[in-house]
Amino acid sequence: MSERLCRLSEIDPGSAVAVDHPHFGRLAIYHTEEGVFATQDLCTHGNASLGDGWLEGTEIECPLHAGRFCVKSGRPTEAPAEKPLKIFKVEVENDWIVVSQV
Repeated sequence: MSERLCRLSEIDPGSAVAVDHPHFGRLAIYHTEEGVFATQDLCTHGNASLGDGWLEGTEIECPLHAGRFCVKSGRPTEAPAEKPLKIFKVEVENDWIVVSQV
């Protein structure tokens, strides 16, 4: 099942935002130079929104404990993060970000 999430034009390049969706819950959307990516919003290490984190390239830094994740794969790249993030497939259709389960 694919679902529209939000418009790409609403997300500044090089930034991350959190978006609530009725089927997928709260997701973090990342607008990078390499494309648009989506993961669960909640950090796997602590109770923090990755949509409030710092995006550098294709890595997001958690605002709570500075753990880092690859937004393309969900894998942790810097401690204290150890558990990977759930990722979602993303397509952009007529400025809409469309997500589906991987």
